[in-house]
Parts: sequence; C-alpha cells; structure tokens
Amino acid sequence: MGDQMFKFASFLIVAAAAASAMTTHAETPRFYGNLGYSRLSLGGQNSYNAVSAGSGVTFNKYFGVEADGAFGIGKTDLNDIDVRSKLDYSIGAYLVGTYPVAKNVEMTGRLGYAKTQLSAESMGYKVSNSKSGPTMG
Repeated sequence: MGDQMFKFASFLIVAAAAASAMTTHAETPRFYGNLGYSRLSLGGQNSYNAVSAGSGVTFNKYFGVEADGAFGIGKTDLNDIDVRSKLDYSIGAYLVGTYPVAKNVEMTGRLGYAKTQLSAESMGYKVSNSKSGPTMG
C-alpha cells in the first residue's frame, strides 16, 4: 500500500510540473487554503465530526493541485451499544481541473488519492482500520 501511495504521489508531482510548464508568462500561480468543520452522518445516531484543512495552487485557469486533511474530534456510540468509534484522520492529494463556463462561474473536478483511518474501542479493546485508494469528484 505504501508503494502505491509513493507511485501516485510521484505521478502527482510530475503532473503538477507538467501543468506548471504549460503556464504562460502572464499567469502567476495562485495559492489558496481553507479551514473547516465537517460532520459525516451514517444514518441514525452514527456521525463523525472533524476539523479539516487544505491548500492548493492553480498554475493557470485550467490546472492545479490540492492537498487536504481532516482529523476527527470526539467519539460516537455505534447504534446504542458499548462501542465508541472515531475518525482518526483522512488525508489526500489531488490534481484539479477547472473549466470556465461563464463570468465568475467554473466547473471543477478532482482526481487524486486519499487515505482514511477509523478506530473503535469497546470493553478495553481498541482496533483501527484504514483504507486508501483513488478518489474523484
């Protein structure tokens, strides 16, 4: 799994370099960032709360890269049983494509790789599980 992440991160770096090479001299890369709060509801009483942060750079009006992360805050009971569950973290890196459709309106898509880890504990036992893979949206 670590080898896949390294290969994909290498791909993102090469793609970002290629996108920046396509930037004309008149275009200056634009850096941006965000902070936020997220709540993921899984139906019923099951929900996860997280603080998130992200940053990115646009190389021109069509291409950019982003990275973001979220870290869980608090724990949740799973369906009224003695199990406490928590979002430990979620991190990702993305290539971003943007297409202007009107003045001040653009369509944006992201293609990247992300990893998320959840943990649960009950009666003194704690387990965690993580999943990683390609993402898009």
